Amino acid sequence: MPDATCEFLQRQPLDVLILDCSMPPQPQPPRNHNDLTLALQTIDQLRPGKAVLTHIGHTLDAWLMGLPPGLPGHVLIGRDGMAL
Repeated sequence: MPDATCEFLQRQPLDVLILDCSMPPQPQPPRNHNDLTLALQTIDQLRPGKAVLTHIGHTLDAWLMGLPPGLPGHVLIGRDGMAL
């Protein structure tokens, strides 16, 4: 996310943040989509009431299934048919 966008959003009270997150944590930051590390850093910076991760790839989905306890309580995985 560009710095100017992040600075703008930090000044807004965000009830919900919808953010792409295509893959589990990577050794190098990805170029086009967020990995889980970048997504969680962005969520921590913007402090929304809830965050919904979208554009979930199969590798991230499988990685999350093997990760107890999972994501922080205010971070949700977007699913088909989900309503907010």
